[in-house]
Amino acid sequence: MTQIKATILTGGNHIETVSFPCSDDEIMRLTEQNEVGHKATVFINNLVGPKGLKSIEGTYANIHELNYLAKRMDSFDGTEMGKLLAAASRFDTQDLRQLINYTFNLGRITLIQNISDMQTVGVEHYMDIHGGCCSNEEYRDPKRAEEGRALLNSKRGIWTDYGLMFINDEVPWEEVYNGITFPEYLCGGPEESSVAICHGGRTEFVYPPCEQSSIEFALERLGADSLDDCHIQMSCSRFGKPLSEVMDYILNDEGLEAFNEVCHAAAKIPDRDLDKFTAAVLYHRALRYKVDAKTGEIIYNRRYIYME
Repeated sequence: MTQIKATILTGGNHIETVSFPCSDDEIMRLTEQNEVGHKATVFINNLVGPKGLKSIEGTYANIHELNYLAKRMDSFDGTEMGKLLAAASRFDTQDLRQLINYTFNLGRITLIQNISDMQTVGVEHYMDIHGGCCSNEEYRDPKRAEEGRALLNSKRGIWTDYGLMFINDEVPWEEVYNGITFPEYLCGGPEESSVAICHGGRTEFVYPPCEQSSIEFALERLGADSLDDCHIQMSCSRFGKPLSEVMDYILNDEGLEAFNEVCHAAAKIPDRDLDKFTAAVLYHRALRYKVDAKTGEIIYNRRYIYME
């Protein structure tokens, strides 16, 4: 679903209206004429929407940051979206790094749209400063109405187009995004796995089944020449046992690209046939690995081509 729509200017004075989030293959196409050293830089010529992000119009931006921000927004409910846009518009935030970090710090913001119900005001503020949690007993506690009234009387509220905004200083700010490598964020649903690529003290994540361009962009952000220069490990697996153990073997022994191919194949398998797919993978794994009768050591048969 489109979260950000903008007309951008890329290398070769190419102007195009793009809906974000978009695929990494699309980003590859859009930036193919950009200069070396500025491959990810685009100029936001016109922001079609949302209007709460209008401050980024007329600025140079990293297209990967723009896309990641849109992915984060894609999972937001109405309250979360309102908080982000209220903060972005009120503080005229142009820095995409800051905007991305806003998405990880929404607990620092309480946004009130109905100031007539003190109980609801108090509950919303209570949940914001307690990590979004509120038991039924806490929800009904008359103290919430007192807290709501105290919040409104504090005069700390800032009027925005999205409601009355309060900054919760008691909630610490977390700099989750460092401006270089993106934090892990599973946004593709249950069909998605997460693989960590580590290099030079930094970590990037890809989400098989993914495009080859996603892997290439991750390596660029890490400053790595190839996957051979990196440590790769499973971070989150969509596969249950015993398939997840076999997938670990594929990732560790055959590499990320082979693992990605298998994930692409698995994504096409209907849930009703997943057991058959698991059995097939286990069978092929048995052909690839044999146990030395004397030592009990597992021997990898490199001559066998997986999933012919």
